[in-house]
Amino acid sequence: MKVAMFEGYAGSSASGFRSEVESEQQLARLENFLDQYEDFKAGVRMPPRLAEEFARVRDELGDFPGRTIDTARLRAMLASPARIYHPGALNDCYFEASTALCLSRRPSAGPDAAPVMNHCRPAKCPNSCVLPQHRPAIDKVIDDARQLLTIRRLSDLQKSAVHQQIEQMRRMRDQTEEPPDERHPRRPHGPDPGHGPAAGRYPPAQRRRPHRRCLSP
Repeated sequence: MKVAMFEGYAGSSASGFRSEVESEQQLARLENFLDQYEDFKAGVRMPPRLAEEFARVRDELGDFPGRTIDTARLRAMLASPARIYHPGALNDCYFEASTALCLSRRPSAGPDAAPVMNHCRPAKCPNSCVLPQHRPAIDKVIDDARQLLTIRRLSDLQKSAVHQQIEQMRRMRDQTEEPPDERHPRRPHGPDPGHGPAAGRYPPAQRRRPHRRCLSP
């Protein structure tokens, strides 16, 4: 949840309030990005850009099972890409100005451009990252669209638009599904070392690290 307020009410720019909020927002992005990295290591399917970035960091750090890594270095390596990573309800945005569809109406966007979330096209934009945690919101959009189709007063053109939205949401949801050959990987015969009775009880996306606060009180 985000809270918007007028600068005169919250404090002037000279007070440092704006920079404090931006710093906390950046910290929240980094914590979220670290969560995605942990999910990647646990085997959760990631969009290609995220998977490529996380694989590079993992390989450079040697962050493999049974090895201890420098967590400060990990945070430092992920801090830069986390600056352009924007979590959202239906999808996350791994922002790249040159390919962002939300900036299609602003061809003169500079290097400091940021995503225009109100113009986001998550089903088509190459910057869009749809992850397992987005499934409930996507399912809610699909259910609401189906309910809308029960209204008899919709024109044929309106019904066609709703059907297109449902199909786009389905395609987005499909991006979070594991390929059939990865859902039930074959295990070697005999006991699986290092796995106790609770192994596999929780899906990777639920094994989260403790979060830091997002905004100062």
